[in-house]
Amino acid sequence: MTANINQLIIVINVLICTLLIPSYVQSASPKILFVSDRENSKDIWTMKSDGQEPKNLTKTRKTNEETPTASPGGIHMTFSSDGGANKARWIYIMSLDGKGKRRNVTEGAGETNPVWSPTGTEIAYTALAGNSLSIYILSVWNWEPRINVKAIEMVEPVNITGPPSTDTHPAWSPDGTKIAFSSNRDGDLEIHTMDVVLDDPDADNPPGLLQLTKNEVVDWQPSWSPDGTKIAFSSKRDGNWEIYVMDIDGQNQVNLTNNPASDQSPSWSPGGAKIAFSSNRDGNREIYVMDIDGQNQVNLTNNPAKDITPIWLSQVLPGQSVDSDGKSATSWGKIKSNK
Repeated sequence: MTANINQLIIVINVLICTLLIPSYVQSASPKILFVSDRENSKDIWTMKSDGQEPKNLTKTRKTNEETPTASPGGIHMTFSSDGGANKARWIYIMSLDGKGKRRNVTEGAGETNPVWSPTGTEIAYTALAGNSLSIYILSVWNWEPRINVKAIEMVEPVNITGPPSTDTHPAWSPDGTKIAFSSNRDGDLEIHTMDVVLDDPDADNPPGLLQLTKNEVVDWQPSWSPDGTKIAFSSKRDGNWEIYVMDIDGQNQVNLTNNPASDQSPSWSPGGAKIAFSSNRDGNREIYVMDIDGQNQVNLTNNPAKDITPIWLSQVLPGQSVDSDGKSATSWGKIKSNK
């Protein structure tokens, strides 16, 4: 019964997003969000998918912004920042055009890795729960398009994994029914998946829990492919960090980068044709992109600063199609408030 209710909630969310969004044609050029310290503090930047036109979106010198993701349709972004009380790391939302004020939507501790649900109505993130990290889900129904983030109602986030294990780096499945994450509940940090239950979740026994990787090293930073059939992740099983890909049942685990450097933080393009990642193979951290079979690995940033954690900015909304290059032909428009 709980699973059926959960599925119904997800379907309703998608229908609401679809019905409230008028259609219009917009730019099809995909962009990439990333973190860089090229202006003396960690800020959220954006650039075209070929590395051109980098732009600093946050422009702060007293705080450090990290782990960005964009809302469905590319209107807002969420990220973690140490701008909280006593430099606590909280989750924030602001407009993706970099204009206007940011708004914190959490007030806990050690909060990072926020990721928007495919419907745009929830944010999953990592936060401290006692002495360990857990996956939380925060509902953000009342949010306005563009800059009026004050419309967001602060609600109590829900812990969906619970201590004592360390659970981190959540990643939503494209249909919103599952979350992939890294957990040490079976020893080392490994990739797991679980069902998303929004009504009365059982943090002690996450529903549908499945361990996908089994190594004596760290596997983490999962990233779900747009078609829902693959999960890319970072692994240290070869003695250094590499980008791997596998089926969603854990089968067919393949090393894509095969480089003696440190390669981490994979992110699929909206159409699933490319994977962006960070690497220090040129002497410092840069953003790279490659084909999904590991071919054609190209440096996008070429900057003496540290550029990390790329995230493809998708302008695709529920029900919208993309071509093989990850470019959307149409957008469904601006999401209206649910007020």
